[in-house]
Amino acid sequence: MVMATAAPAEVKAGDNAPGDLQQTFTAHGEWIDAMVKQFTDGLKPIVEKAQKGLEESMRRVLDIQNGTIAPNEANQHALDQLNLLFMNQLDAAGYRAFVQAFTEQFAEQLPFLQETIDFLARQAGHKLPAVSFQPHDLRVFTDIAASDIRSTMQAVAAATLGQVTAQRAAFGLAGLPFKEMVKIFQAEFGGSVKRNAARAETAIAVWYRQVADEQYKRIEKEIPSLVQRYIYSGPLDSVTRPFCRHMLTVTGTKPLTRAEIDKLDNGQIPNVFVSCGGWGCRHQWLLWFDAMKDLIGKLPKAA
Repeated sequence: MVMATAAPAEVKAGDNAPGDLQQTFTAHGEWIDAMVKQFTDGLKPIVEKAQKGLEESMRRVLDIQNGTIAPNEANQHALDQLNLLFMNQLDAAGYRAFVQAFTEQFAEQLPFLQETIDFLARQAGHKLPAVSFQPHDLRVFTDIAASDIRSTMQAVAAATLGQVTAQRAAFGLAGLPFKEMVKIFQAEFGGSVKRNAARAETAIAVWYRQVADEQYKRIEKEIPSLVQRYIYSGPLDSVTRPFCRHMLTVTGTKPLTRAEIDKLDNGQIPNVFVSCGGWGCRHQWLLWFDAMKDLIGKLPKAA
């Protein structure tokens, strides 16, 4: 799976977003960009500290003879714990606390959702439920996001163990030179910041869509099923992936029902209503009322 790591391209005139929402979407995109930069800048020193700590820890626990990791049972046992030591060093360097503090800022996106709901209320000509969530509910979404972000580093830890195991097998009875293991650490830790930042960007978007999903469900309870339609909204530019380009085109003329959206497959992540186009996707589903005002007369009129 390819993770989109590039900063969002400039929004073009052909974007499938209502004019009244362009400013909201642009501000939200800028907020996400700033958050990803904050994450990247904050993660770098943590990773550097963890890498150094892991090297020092392995020097202490391994039987190293003439610069080589001796091929014995004690070293095998120690290296089998490498992925656990990897994560322990990250957390000792502040990774877990860093990710938790980062995800707790996700609630700052709620005003963007409220602006969207306000637009929909104007579009429908009816009052819609205000954006309001209990702290416990937001905590559930935040904990899911934090766990998802951490999963990238867990994958890096597993990959590091796999690389070391393969290299030990290649060197056989001669033993793996410690410096070769350090090179593996440098390669895996070095690439982890970019990978984790890409995962963080996706986690931000998924958190927002999960909250929006809950908000839309509240609205759907007050709307006959006949008018529950959605359009795919967001940038249409040179880096828009084929799936998203297709959705922007299709829903630009024919909004989709939940059932139709649930049948979609972006080829990367399940639940297209929440994942949209997959890793690093900049789009979202927007409840749509155009040409449907006569069908929602049961809703209370907007003040």
